[in-house]
Amino acid sequence: MAQIDTSFWRSPNLSASLSDRIQLAEAGIEVAKSELSSGRFISEDPAHTPEFYAVMAEFDLATNGTKYRADLLSYVNFTQTTFPDFSDKLTSVCTLLLFSNHKLTPARKQGFNYKALLYGYAAIQAYRAYSDTAFLDYAVEAWNRGNNFTLSVAATDFPPKVVTLKTECDGSNVVGATFNRNENSTGIGDTFSDSETTGLFVALSSHLYDTTSSPIYLQSAQRGFDFIHAHLYNDRHLIKDGIRLDNCVPSEQTQPFTLGLVVESLAILCSSASTPCDSVLETMLEETITAAMSTREWLGTQGIITNPNSASGDIQLPRSLQVVHSRNATSVELLQQIEKFLAVQFNAVAELAAAPGTNLYSSIWSGPPPSTFDGLAQTSALSTLVNAIHIPVTGDATSTSGASPTAPTPSASITSSGSKSAPRTPIILASVVGSIVVLFLGTFVLWLFRRKARAASSRRSRTSSLEPFPSDLESEHPGEKPPRYTPRREAEPTPRPWVFPGKRRNPPPGPVLPPRVYTGSSGRSGSSQSIPQAIINPNAASPGGNNTMLPLYSVEAGNR
Repeated sequence: MAQIDTSFWRSPNLSASLSDRIQLAEAGIEVAKSELSSGRFISEDPAHTPEFYAVMAEFDLATNGTKYRADLLSYVNFTQTTFPDFSDKLTSVCTLLLFSNHKLTPARKQGFNYKALLYGYAAIQAYRAYSDTAFLDYAVEAWNRGNNFTLSVAATDFPPKVVTLKTECDGSNVVGATFNRNENSTGIGDTFSDSETTGLFVALSSHLYDTTSSPIYLQSAQRGFDFIHAHLYNDRHLIKDGIRLDNCVPSEQTQPFTLGLVVESLAILCSSASTPCDSVLETMLEETITAAMSTREWLGTQGIITNPNSASGDIQLPRSLQVVHSRNATSVELLQQIEKFLAVQFNAVAELAAAPGTNLYSSIWSGPPPSTFDGLAQTSALSTLVNAIHIPVTGDATSTSGASPTAPTPSASITSSGSKSAPRTPIILASVVGSIVVLFLGTFVLWLFRRKARAASSRRSRTSSLEPFPSDLESEHPGEKPPRYTPRREAEPTPRPWVFPGKRRNPPPGPVLPPRVYTGSSGRSGSSQSIPQAIINPNAASPGGNNTMLPLYSVEAGNR
């Protein structure tokens, strides 16, 4: 495992008490919730809203509560009614993809935006928190939408616009790429598969598999991993921004958000007992975790997440590392580094990015604090606060919110020079109690000894006053005393040996013998797969039921 340089990290110890962390996150959520209108942030990118929904669900999941269940249900119902099929502000498109030497495949009449997958991600988090099937159904609906824009091997017919795509790049097929169609996309938007959209689809597939155990989601996640590993994974173990599939030219830019999606998805599958990762994915998980906490381009000078493009924090990376930590999906050494890394982000948000007395947070976690509310900035900061709830305290407990700190838990402590002396009353009390116990035990032992001595003396006195045989009894052997009578003992059963066949277990009980009494003598009583490389059958039933959409970008093998 590569070493992670933590020497420049600011405040890598988490000292805020659990109750303070919960209170801090809840207060920030309430501020953001008050800014919603009809369940949405006004005048902001629509994608910011489902990201906030996910944070609300994660808060209840972390605190084992249901505080935001009703709110999230109403938001989902409103979204389904107002923007059916996730078609908000999306233009109608009729895109047809032509794969070299392959058959034509169809596109849907409505465009796609990766925010549909964000809604699905929020819904699956809500299902994990509340076990309400309404959220699971919505997550499956979003997955069906994303699957419709993911390259597979299915083929049907659809007429209009034609775009030519490569079937392979650098010798690897492009199955598993997910496309994002937004209202402004033209030209390149038809052929560019970005890592955010593909990563979100893989993450949603992984969560759905973890929840339902349906192999269709496992196969989908595996194809996405194959595409990312073959085309978007660079030699620094970071994830490229995407790739054009008409000419196989990638975008080399990297960002923590997409790396976080890959880390989260790998952690989910690699921690599943039914689908343990193979050596390739296990290595990929360890490499991406290490890269996430070692890339100086987005860690600044203090180890605080700073996106290269905007200098802002990141909503996804802390979340993904928390998933790794909560599932024990990597080595103990990396888990300990994750605790420190999340402490750095929490302390930065709470101490540098927060506007005093307002529970408003800046998008730049190293400060300065904001003067107005920003939905994305607030949501990103809240994700860090919420995901730090799971992390154990690694320093002296302190208060970070205005609430009174909780009483410290009794624990062993190391006394240092200059520290306050511990109270002496418990020591004196312990000494007195110990003296009494010692005195009592000594008295008891002395009494027991004297009692045994008296009993022995009494037995000797009785024995000397009795003559076992009359003095005038003649012996058959003159000059010899007659033998004493000794009662015959019956042979005792041989005890069975204890057997430990590999695994320790209790030995079988031996036979229980009835007690025997012998006159003149004392008696005794016996006593310890790899993920399948399967391909989805498009004609098979989908988890979405009757509303299952046909795959958009897909390919059927033909004559080369």
